[in-house]
Amino acid sequence: MIKKINKLIIVLLLVALVSFLFYLNPSSLTVRLTPSMSFTAPGAIVLITTFAAGFIFCALFSIVFGIRSYWREKRLEDRERRRDRSEQLLLDARGALASEEWDRARALWTSIVERDPTNIIARIELSRSLQGEGKTKDAIKVLDAARAADPTSIEVLFRAAELNLAMQNSTAAIDNLALLLYHNPNLKAARVARDLSDGLGRIDDALQYQSMLEKLNDPNPKLNDARLSLELKKLEKDFAEDQEKLKESLSKFVRKNPSFVPAVYRLAVLETESGENEEAAKHFLQASKISGESQYWQEAAKLWIKNGQPERAIAAGKSGTNEATGLNKAKSELELIKLYLKLNMLDEAKTELDNFEAFLRKDGIAPDRAITRTALILKGRCYNALGKTQESLKVWEQLSEANFKLERKIIRLDSSKRDMPPARLSTP
Repeated sequence: MIKKINKLIIVLLLVALVSFLFYLNPSSLTVRLTPSMSFTAPGAIVLITTFAAGFIFCALFSIVFGIRSYWREKRLEDRERRRDRSEQLLLDARGALASEEWDRARALWTSIVERDPTNIIARIELSRSLQGEGKTKDAIKVLDAARAADPTSIEVLFRAAELNLAMQNSTAAIDNLALLLYHNPNLKAARVARDLSDGLGRIDDALQYQSMLEKLNDPNPKLNDARLSLELKKLEKDFAEDQEKLKESLSKFVRKNPSFVPAVYRLAVLETESGENEEAAKHFLQASKISGESQYWQEAAKLWIKNGQPERAIAAGKSGTNEATGLNKAKSELELIKLYLKLNMLDEAKTELDNFEAFLRKDGIAPDRAITRTALILKGRCYNALGKTQESLKVWEQLSEANFKLERKIIRLDSSKRDMPPARLSTP
């Protein structure tokens, strides 16, 4: 009832307003729409008509824009719902991939790709699912489609290189990395491309990637060693058919890079092959001094023993041991003792073994289990060779109590036989 009364009041107010307008505007007005078109009506009618036309125009304007806003809002809501569904599907797919449920993961990623063929990430993850199923070739095909959609994508190109490496196709992997480096130079791609090129024997390409790493300021402390290693391989490759030129080039290379051990060692080997024993031994000892490793002075010792100069072999061992530091020095000392035993210099070997613990304390070296074990074995061998059965027995008991697993044939406790230890234990 109240609503009806309200409506009646509004109608009465409108009638009163119109009547009031007629009362205030009794005269007629002429309104020209065009130069030749006009109409004449009471002023109140003109005012009311103008107001009504404005109202209708505003209403139509509001309706049009209201409908547009409605549909825009509808589209946004639909898009939001689709996005929510896509995010949930994405989470399910990633969960299946993480769980290594390859079939389910492949199905989910495939559905995502079908929904949005431009989704590069979905294609990459689909390739992972296929690879997990053992379908590496299909994974590469999927990734080729992704690369066609975005040929400069860093992740796509890295993934393509990874798949090609899984297929043992290093050349294709390098091609992908080269394309990646062309568009987006970065350290990882340059490192992998360099190492793959090196592995394939493409040294010139490897050197180009090495130069790129240097331009990118690779923080790897062994960056310079990597370049020297590649340059050494290039020398080996360029002069593979002419050993004299190789030796000459290596000599220049070593003079320029005297602390690069592989080059020094390689030069020593070439000099050994050409009979230049003095120079070879000098370079073997140089390599031993730089690296601190006994394997290099042992090469010099073998060279002198072969040439009937055992005293020079001992001198090489002492020189190499004196130049070493830390655990390398302890290992080198043990190798020197092995050399004494090999040359049947038993008294010298015993003296070194008896002083070994003092030697370690003097140089502040904390021996590891392997060094301690080797020292005890050498002491047992030495005592056996000297006929000191009781001392030898104590050494073997000490080794047994330390739970060292020794072959039975190493232990010789029968003093009447006094067999020498196996030759494999006396090789320096």
